[in-house]
Amino acid sequence: MAATKIEIKLKTIEVLDSSEFFGPGDWSFIAKITTKPSNTTVDFSKSKTFEAKKKGQVFKPGWKHTIDIDPKDKVFEVELSGKDDDLLVDDDLGKVKLTLNTPIIHDYNVSVYSSKRKYNARFEVKIKKLAGKLIKRGVSTIRTDLRSSDYTTVHREMLSRCVQICPVIPVPWAKGLPPTPQGVKPMTASPQENLAIGASDTKHNSLVNPSVIVVQDPKNDKFDDKVARIYITQFRPDNLDLSKLIWKAKTDNIKLYNGKKGVTQIKGGREIKAYGVLKGDADEMGEINVHWDSEGEPLLAKFIAWVGKPKCIVARANIIKTTKALSQNPTITPAQIKGHIAFSNVILWQAGIQIALDQDDTAYNGAVKKDTGIFEINSATDHTFNVTYNNRMAAPLLNQRSGVFNLAYLHSCAGKPNLLGAASDRMMSLAKGKVDLKTLPSISWLRPTGIFPDKPAGKITMKRMGPSLKRADDLKNLAGDKNLDTISACIITEIDAKNGSVTLPHELGHVLGLHHRGSGATDLAPSSGDLVNHLDGPNKGEGHPWNENLMSYGNDGEAQDIDTIQAQVIRSHKLVQDLPPKPKPKPKPKPKPKEKKTFPKEYLPSKDDKIMLQEYLIGTRPGLKKSGYDLGTSGPDSNGVDGIVGTKTKNGIREFQKAFRGLGVDGIYGPNTAAAFDSELNPA
Repeated sequence: MAATKIEIKLKTIEVLDSSEFFGPGDWSFIAKITTKPSNTTVDFSKSKTFEAKKKGQVFKPGWKHTIDIDPKDKVFEVELSGKDDDLLVDDDLGKVKLTLNTPIIHDYNVSVYSSKRKYNARFEVKIKKLAGKLIKRGVSTIRTDLRSSDYTTVHREMLSRCVQICPVIPVPWAKGLPPTPQGVKPMTASPQENLAIGASDTKHNSLVNPSVIVVQDPKNDKFDDKVARIYITQFRPDNLDLSKLIWKAKTDNIKLYNGKKGVTQIKGGREIKAYGVLKGDADEMGEINVHWDSEGEPLLAKFIAWVGKPKCIVARANIIKTTKALSQNPTITPAQIKGHIAFSNVILWQAGIQIALDQDDTAYNGAVKKDTGIFEINSATDHTFNVTYNNRMAAPLLNQRSGVFNLAYLHSCAGKPNLLGAASDRMMSLAKGKVDLKTLPSISWLRPTGIFPDKPAGKITMKRMGPSLKRADDLKNLAGDKNLDTISACIITEIDAKNGSVTLPHELGHVLGLHHRGSGATDLAPSSGDLVNHLDGPNKGEGHPWNENLMSYGNDGEAQDIDTIQAQVIRSHKLVQDLPPKPKPKPKPKPKPKEKKTFPKEYLPSKDDKIMLQEYLIGTRPGLKKSGYDLGTSGPDSNGVDGIVGTKTKNGIREFQKAFRGLGVDGIYGPNTAAAFDSELNPA
């Protein structure tokens, strides 16, 4: 089926440009083979200098190396570099590169131009040993880029079909996607889908293709609502047989789920579910691959995401009101705030983060608890209507608690009638700086993406937002627990207090260190504060459309994506912590002790004791296991209850004594018989 042993040979080197004014050039070369993922390198060049006299001259090095292919080997990179040995300065002749992807199922004879266009190298790859029958089809050798000196082997299946896994919301097909193979590009793509969510989408995993695959146990409650959904957002041709797709967990920290836990491969389907497994606490990169069910199972797509444990941000929400004018107060209710936070949590779950309302009921500034973590503040001073938005604004400080995200719902800000919200205080953020991430495919699909036929992805750099200015010391008395050093807060105005809005998670993103994401696709959008998807530079017009990112100025129905490098920043913020333990259930109230039933005193010293005895014996006073004894017809109710211990009453005592084993039968209500009454009326 595939080669288990190959021979790689450098057959010829053809001179394309000697460029020597002072006679023939002395050319030397180094040939290396690097095996991945082990990253072991072998130098198979022989020490020899070639005399380059003229264009068209051909050298025949004949260098070769035999490789035994281990099942763990995925790629063999053959690289040839050359130089012209000069007396003063050596001239770089450029490099060529041949990438052999396993499985290798036929021979190759490849000619590659050097990066400096100084020479052409011809390689021969021969299969020396096979595991099974040789099938000479299914793999092609192509140039990665017409301008490059790289060649790579790919399955022809990759030239006739294509699947894409876009981040969260599929980009418009006309822009933003990585390049597609020439054979696939003319094909009709699957229909565009809108995978954005609205206020009615309450499941944690309502958004597909998250930046963090959360560590979970399939046995946990609501696992199906939280497990990551990985979804193919586009495929070509539009009639592609999706049952022939093979999903594989490439890394050990990801498991697939199809009703059974611990699965590493699933056959068929446009969508699969995945969850994380980690040995430690630190986030790790994970990878899921999509293959095609044919000879060699060619790779069609990769999905890269962080794998991490669930995190939370403890928050308290404060409805800021004034007693001056009720019409100028915000109208939001605690129930609406809970809905607001629930929708925000669906957005934040892409990064494995949840807002958890503060369970500490400690209140400041006259705050009154309305629900768990939700308070109302009524003040004679107006901190809610047409307040000036500056570093002395009081609303975000009121009822704040150190290390807790403070969310202030106020009415409006002066001069800002369209302001939805703002991240007013970011005192727990790191200093301004830049964050790097290198992964495949690259963040926000900036070129190069690392997805065939694009080049390997490069490093992505994002600028992090630093802390806000510290509040003046004279505001300390307004600041809840009076700690101005850890305030992390934002405001939400009356016009945005609705479910389905992304304002809260957007402003929280700023609090956690994220800048605005600008446009990489239109000149009408603001520039990018985080340096990703700039209007200018080599990546102009490329990448995941800016208005689909949470930190853009996109609308609620689009701006919902948190990408991988953003997740890396926010998950490392000091405000983010491990999920708090579930509150201990309130102890069940101890059952009230049963009220002890009274019973007649021994020897019946009073008339009341005699009447009580007779009532127990006939059953009008319940409690004895057996009653209904015949005491005659005396007494006011003609039932024998008359307060006189006569013959009938004594006979009733004898019947009770007979029924209660161990008692002497004498018709006398003595100590032993009284104790027997007590044991039946008040069992232990």
